[in-house]
Amino acid sequence: MIIALVIAGVVLLGALAGGGFLLLRGGDASETTTTTFAQIETTTTVTTSAATTTPPTTAPLAGYATAEEAVEAELPEGWVYKLADDQGVQMEFWGGPPASEFDTVYIVEAASDGSWVVADSYPLGGSDVPMTEAEEAQFVVESFLIAVMEDRADDAHALTVEPFSSDPASASYSNGDFKKFTVEGVEKASDGTYWVKVEETWTYGRDRWRYHVVPTEAGWMISDLRDW
Repeated sequence: MIIALVIAGVVLLGALAGGGFLLLRGGDASETTTTTFAQIETTTTVTTSAATTTPPTTAPLAGYATAEEAVEAELPEGWVYKLADDQGVQMEFWGGPPASEFDTVYIVEAASDGSWVVADSYPLGGSDVPMTEAEEAQFVVESFLIAVMEDRADDAHALTVEPFSSDPASASYSNGDFKKFTVEGVEKASDGTYWVKVEETWTYGRDRWRYHVVPTEAGWMISDLRDW
């Protein structure tokens, strides 16, 4: 009996020990297992092709905007000029030093882009082509204005007679304010004198004057000045 009880007790203790072990294993198995997955970040670059519009470029002119500008660029400093012939796409200018006859011909032509270029130049021949009275009157006024522009008051005054020679304007200085002038026309008066119409550009604006040119023993001179 005693041996049987001892054996039964051993068996019971073994059973309890086994159940406790299984209970502990079951607790471990019921625990939540956390699995970490590596995240692979994929960067997708989207290239957007934007259409760029290049603004049109303006091609530079082959020459100058006007025929006068083309001639002025060719003239020696201080020279004057006048339009001798206008054929539309080709113009002939005569140039020369102030207070002298024109001695050089400048042929100016229109380029394909509408600009103007000096295509040729050659000696005029001086006395072979004498100036008309109207041309001499215009030449005197141009010489006077150039003298004023260059602050040569005495030279300007030398081209005037009374009553204009008593006017301070007959011996004035530009002081850099007189920029340019354009002869707009030459009109012959009934007494054989001439009125030369000029548009002058100054820093303060534009003026329009009529210069009265009369014949004298010393040549054509400016005797009066009026606006128009």
